[in-house]
Amino acid sequence: QLKSLMEIGVVLRGTLEDYKRAPVFITAKESISPLLLDKNACEVLIALAKNGLPATMIPMPIMGAGVPVTISGAAAVNYAEVIATMVALRCIVPDAMVGGGSMASYMDMSGKGIKFNVMDAIKVDMLTAQVFEEKYGLDFGFGIYSSDAKRLGSEVLLERFLKILGGFMVRKSNYVIGLYDQGMV
Repeated sequence: QLKSLMEIGVVLRGTLEDYKRAPVFITAKESISPLLLDKNACEVLIALAKNGLPATMIPMPIMGAGVPVTISGAAAVNYAEVIATMVALRCIVPDAMVGGGSMASYMDMSGKGIKFNVMDAIKVDMLTAQVFEEKYGLDFGFGIYSSDAKRLGSEVLLERFLKILGGFMVRKSNYVIGLYDQGMV
């Protein structure tokens, strides 16, 4: 699909150079915590890097399942996954445009699945965004992509408000508000 997306991007931007300078389509890959990236995700990230496009890694640490339940423990695994991916990509494509983000969630032990919009998960996203901004100068995506709500309504609005407030507190303004019902819709 990358070739087709690049062709559309060239049509929208005018030239391949303009598209690479300001990509219209950005895809991201998620690791399976802790520290596992499947073959397909690796191939996509490498193809993006080789084509001079942003290769973005957005871990989805599930607190209490794949990563520690604590904010600091989940953030540490999150950092390790992003840095490991960035280093690996730079070993293959030294001038790769690499980036990342965070989309933490919390395992609901009552059997109701994972929750993206609990305060501890929001804090992991905030910490990740802030550390990578301050230490590396990278503008990371901020994890407001998914909602736990089953349908659009006041619950989604409240979740988005809390996530955007968290992003605002760490000076983020790149909000994606797409998915709800744990990414099922």
